[in-house]
Amino acid sequence: MPRKARKRSVETYALYIFEISAWQPLYELSVNGSRYEDAAFSEICLLQVETICRYPEKLVGRTAHFDLYAQRDFMEPPEWKRDGDWRPKDVAHLELPPSGGRCYARMPHESMPVLITALAHNRFRYVSLHGGPLVRGGTLCRSIGFSRDEGLGET
Repeated sequence: MPRKARKRSVETYALYIFEISAWQPLYELSVNGSRYEDAAFSEICLLQVETICRYPEKLVGRTAHFDLYAQRDFMEPPEWKRDGDWRPKDVAHLELPPSGGRCYARMPHESMPVLITALAHNRFRYVSLHGGPLVRGGTLCRSIGFSRDEGLGET
């Protein structure tokens, strides 16, 4: 008996908008003690952002802590230099259970001063993520953006 052809899964995307309630930068530089690493130094440039979900409707009011890590050579990672066909899958991972949500994101090291300066001058009020729908409270996100307004307009 012939097998039934499987239906391909349809990729769907979701928009998540968070309002920034607090933020702080962190920086650490140390001598790299690991003999398995090529670099002589270890550097951590991190931006921590506390947020409240504003969109979609069913998630409004949930809180999420964002850890935004600066990464050197982010735009041209070693994987891409070795294999021109390699493509990244995401820039952030969002976990949004009913309480205590978290988001881990990577961004170019050169972008961190711009973000910190804009936040210090109250130029950014919202963080938006584009990704898949939440599955078991989590999803991978393909883009992250910062803006002064929600960007939803009047509906």
